[in-house]
Amino acid sequence: MLFGSTNNPYHTGRTTGGSSGGEAALAAAFASPISLCSDIGGSTRMPAFFCGLFGLNPTAGHTSLKGLFKLYNK
Repeated sequence: MLFGSTNNPYHTGRTTGGSSGGEAALAAAFASPISLCSDIGGSTRMPAFFCGLFGLNPTAGHTSLKGLFKLYNK
């Protein structure tokens, strides 16, 4: 298991900006060709912005949420 702080790939003294920050840092550092994250309250868009990327949050109802909320209802 990996743990610890995730730094911004462009400025290590800055944060990655949120719960999907690790994924945003990987994408910004070209360590991942594509990133899939859930966006509840901006948790994809803000880390993407902090790392110089674009985070897309599709229009509600246009993508399936099947399986997403099962994780939270255990």
